[in-house]
This record gives sequence, structure tokens and C-alpha cells, in this order.
Amino acid sequence: MDDAAPLGMTDRIIDAWMQHPTERMSAHEMFASLRRWTAWPSAITPQMTIASLDQAGVSAGLAAAWCAPDGWMISHEEVAAIAKSYPGRIFGVASANINKPMDRALKSQADIAGAWACRRHGTVPKHPHVYRLVHRLSRRAC
Repeated sequence: MDDAAPLGMTDRIIDAWMQHPTERMSAHEMFASLRRWTAWPSAITPQMTIASLDQAGVSAGLAAAWCAPDGWMISHEEVAAIAKSYPGRIFGVASANINKPMDRALKSQADIAGAWACRRHGTVPKHPHVYRLVHRLSRRAC
């Protein structure tokens, strides 16, 4: 028998891997079949994202910047804007440039996003400046 308590109203569900889609991202060719086969809107407002979180019972989200091989789908500035609009609900996540994963600009991008975390791509080797950034972000979150 499972002794785990069922989820109740006091439990917090956090989406740790979300993105708030931009029009640039939604229009990208990689999402063509999604647009063709679903009612995917051309623009998703922050209010639509929050409504989706509410409907799913998610109390907070870690919204990540997203760099694709051909450029930024969601910039750190766009992450900062939604996090600033919904403080305590949406928290910024910095993301490395997939084309330059060891770029030291990640530190300033984390500051732009008001990031509480950073997404490290699997191809990024363990490197001291990555660990310094993670340590800095962990102090910000406390």
C-alpha cells in the first residue's frame, strides 16, 4: 500500500520545463505540423499561458529562454518580461546559446532574465564558470 498523501490544495505543482512561446517560435517551420493539425494560435499571450497553468493546477513555472540552431526562439529579454509581469508565479531560466554553449555571456543573460536557474545543454562540458554561475543563481533563490 502506498503511504504517500494525495495532492491537496496546499501542495504546489511547479512546471520546471516551460516556455512561454513567442510569435517567432510559433511561426518556425519545425512547428508547421503542429499548426496544421491543431488549433495552435498564431500568438499566445501571457494571459493564455497563465490560464493554462491555472487549468492544470500549476502554481509556478520556470520559464526558459530557448536557443535553436538557427537563433533564439525565446530571448532572455522575453523571459524577463513575463517573469516581471507575474512575480512569484513565473521565474526566469537562463539558457546557453546552443551554438556557443561556453560563451561567458550566459552570466549577463541570466541577469537580464532575472534568472533563478540556468539550463545547461548536454553538450556543455563541466567548466568552472558554469559552476560559478550555478552557485550565484542558488544564492539569488535563497
